[in-house]
Amino acid sequence: MENWLVKRAKLDPDKIALILEHADFTFSELNTTVQLFASKLSSCGISENDPIALFTDNCFNGYVAILALQQLGAQTILLDTQLSLKTLEDHIKDCCPKTILVSDSADTTYLDQIDWDKTFVSEVLSLKKNPNYRPIQDFNENKIVAIFYTPNAASFDTGVMLTYRNFFESAMGTALNLGITKQDTWVLTLPIFNVPAYSVIMRSLIYGIGVNLIECFISTSSIKC
Repeated sequence: MENWLVKRAKLDPDKIALILEHADFTFSELNTTVQLFASKLSSCGISENDPIALFTDNCFNGYVAILALQQLGAQTILLDTQLSLKTLEDHIKDCCPKTILVSDSADTTYLDQIDWDKTFVSEVLSLKKNPNYRPIQDFNENKIVAIFYTPNAASFDTGVMLTYRNFFESAMGTALNLGITKQDTWVLTLPIFNVPAYSVIMRSLIYGIGVNLIECFISTSSIKC
């Protein structure tokens, strides 16, 4: 599978890829931003196959981080920002990430109490890009791209490992069932750290459609949006 973001930037460079409250980004602009961020992550020592936990709210930097980690070929562990301290700590100790990439706008009240290496997005943005960085050219369909923890009442929560093929097949099934076209736009109100929201981000690249990212995904706040 050719790198989905790079391919989409070639096929639809001027098509809107991401819609925020105050700005829109084409696939070309999004790709440029993601590649720069990925290069700076590379300067941090993050490389292919590294397990990297991501702690983010619904924000532009979190969206870019998800795509940038893919460009590096890292495995992304999506951490639920709304978990209790104990559960969050259990997940981190179970997956043993190289570092936790943290959005500066996320609520880190519990995360701050966990002794683990953390890298804030603002720290990454302040770095120089790595001149030797190159994005992954092709996605191995059987490679684990993301890990999500699901509740398990009988024991510890389970880390579910999903591959590029999982997301591609899901996208194909959704397209057939819903009749999605390239003129559609997906409104994303779910927290981007869960499977359905992550799947929407992947479908955007596969279909070539835009995503309208709503930052306030909490139900009471979403009504106000």
